[in-house]
Amino acid sequence: MGLNILVIGSGGREHSLCWKLAQSDLVDAIYCAPGNAGIDQEDKCKSVGFDALNFEDQLKFCRSNNIDFVVIGPDNALASGIVDFYQNNNIKVFGPTKTMAQLEWSKIYAKEFLQKNNIPTAKYLIGHGLDDSLKKTKANNWVNVFKADGLCLGKGVYVAENSATREISLNDLYDNTLNKNYDSKILLEEKLEGDEMSLFLICDGKKALPLTTCRDYKRRYNNDTGPNTGGMGAYCQHELYNNLENTIDEKIIKPINKLMSCSELPYTGILYVGLMLVKNNGSIIPYVLEFNARFGDPETQVMMPLLDCDLAKLLLMAIDGNLSTDLIKWSMAQSVGVVLASNTYPNLSKAQVIEYTPDNTNNFKIFHANSYFNDHKLYTKGGRIFTCVGTGKTYKTARDTAYQNIKSIKIKDTSYRSDIAGHL
Repeated sequence: MGLNILVIGSGGREHSLCWKLAQSDLVDAIYCAPGNAGIDQEDKCKSVGFDALNFEDQLKFCRSNNIDFVVIGPDNALASGIVDFYQNNNIKVFGPTKTMAQLEWSKIYAKEFLQKNNIPTAKYLIGHGLDDSLKKTKANNWVNVFKADGLCLGKGVYVAENSATREISLNDLYDNTLNKNYDSKILLEEKLEGDEMSLFLICDGKKALPLTTCRDYKRRYNNDTGPNTGGMGAYCQHELYNNLENTIDEKIIKPINKLMSCSELPYTGILYVGLMLVKNNGSIIPYVLEFNARFGDPETQVMMPLLDCDLAKLLLMAIDGNLSTDLIKWSMAQSVGVVLASNTYPNLSKAQVIEYTPDNTNNFKIFHANSYFNDHKLYTKGGRIFTCVGTGKTYKTARDTAYQNIKSIKIKDTSYRSDIAGHL
């Protein structure tokens, strides 16, 4: 009998994970809760409808369908203790416990962790409510970044474009993201300038191994303008990683491994490290902007087509504490992913019919996010709809493939950035 796997989540990240897991000869069936229409079109895969936070119904499903292990996608499930829940019920699960996931769900905790362990990060202050935050912002000209402490669906960061907009950005954070909770603690940060890099580590509770790197595009519109989003595109792997591999290992990965080796950081799952590569006296220093306790979205969509090994085996070895670098293999190709979203994203929008979807080929793949079937028709729920991923021997080939195909998708009132990986 092969493996039965339950994936928790409903977006493009979960679609790409299901798609890759289904390629394993070890796997019989993959279920996704709640899943989406794209997942239902994949071999061995089926959406099962349970909400990502409905732990009890998930558990009943696991026991009645002989689930061998569970893979957690979204941040809110991790912050709610889903891994602890499955562990307490003797079901294998890939992801960090609620305590370990605090590296993501508390920005203040993560900053203090970085400072304590001498891992490079931007200087910061903690604002204890709106009045205190305003006072500290006025007294420190270097404060230009404002971050909510908890989970905000990728939208809890406000960056002041200049000194005149610092107070506006700060007030917007409290008014919009924090829903006028003027007593909430926030991070007040220095704005770093440089190239961004997403570093992904896979961890088995005892060690962290580098998986790959990507570049993500958070801003809604071209030239990194507009509001922050969950991500409008990405490419893999980052063009600067090979030159900085030793520096990143010394300054970031080794300190994390030191903590894991002495059981101070018993972390299992994916640890995303958001980096800013800052030029300093002719060299480049990687500063940590943030942690995520999970696979990224849309980074996972550009990672999975390049992964040249058995994902199911890799995740199971991590759960069992037996990771080895020999397990991790990658294609020599490049990938570029472009997100097709409703015009109103990151705000809400109405459902629309998906009129046409091009056929996937060996070098192009569509990963669904907000899609569903109704009366034999495919609909979008709005928000981020698809991640359209092209692969090729060069970034340009991969980029051209992604954009040529995304142009053939016809859904009303949708748009996408036209500059993903445009500098490569």
